[in-house]
Amino acid sequence: MLTFLVTALLNWWPLIGPLRELRRLSYPLQMAYAFFDGLPLDIFAFLLVYTGVVFYPYYAIPTQFIQWGYSAVADQTIAGAFLLIPGLVDLVVMSPLFFRWLAQIEQQAKIADQKRQEEEEASEAARQRTEA
Repeated sequence: MLTFLVTALLNWWPLIGPLRELRRLSYPLQMAYAFFDGLPLDIFAFLLVYTGVVFYPYYAIPTQFIQWGYSAVADQTIAGAFLLIPGLVDLVVMSPLFFRWLAQIEQQAKIADQKRQEEEEASEAARQRTEA
């Protein structure tokens, strides 16, 4: 269990590590990291849900032996649906990153607008001095 914990912490470190200096990925790269991190599990989950064929023939047992009366394909489809839930975690992680990225872009645009306005005011003042 400790190995799972350490591996998970190392996996999520670029996104939620406690030291900002060590997290140098830009917001778009952080979103891509979160997306591609969960992609293999999502692909497998979609295969389980939409294939219609039992992946593991060992589990293709007659219906009377299955506890709730589901077929092996239905059981596999339900399992695939449960596997899609961690994809929501990736979405929850990516959403704040996206909004932080937008705020960063907006802040940069504000700074650029202020610089442009100051330059225009300086050039206007210089023009008025030359006219006078």
